[in-house]
Amino acid sequence: MSEIRAATISNAAGTGPIVLTGQQAATSGIEYTNLGTLTVRGSFNIASVTDTGVGNGTIVLTNAYLALDYICATAGFRSGIGFSFTGGYLLTTTDLGLTTGSSAGSFSDVSHASQIVHGELA
Repeated sequence: MSEIRAATISNAAGTGPIVLTGQQAATSGIEYTNLGTLTVRGSFNIASVTDTGVGNGTIVLTNAYLALDYICATAGFRSGIGFSFTGGYLLTTTDLGLTTGSSAGSFSDVSHASQIVHGELA
């Protein structure tokens, strides 16, 4: 069995990420709290986040996606109401949308939410 150890892996020119063949890594992700004020707790490939209303927000990416047809996984929870639904979707190749709500079906802010996208960056 072989073992590879490295502090940094980049393309052959040393100027960008490697190309994955036959697999994909998450290319953007965010974990946030949105109870009155949207607060980012951790992220990657995220330039900014805007709270656009109760249970809704827009995420601007640092690096754009090549197209709009990628996998987006989301999860959310709000203390006191339990499970919340969350939805993540690509608005454009540079903006992600997020939607959160209660299990009763109404939009609501959440105490914990995360969103991860797997896709090819432009």
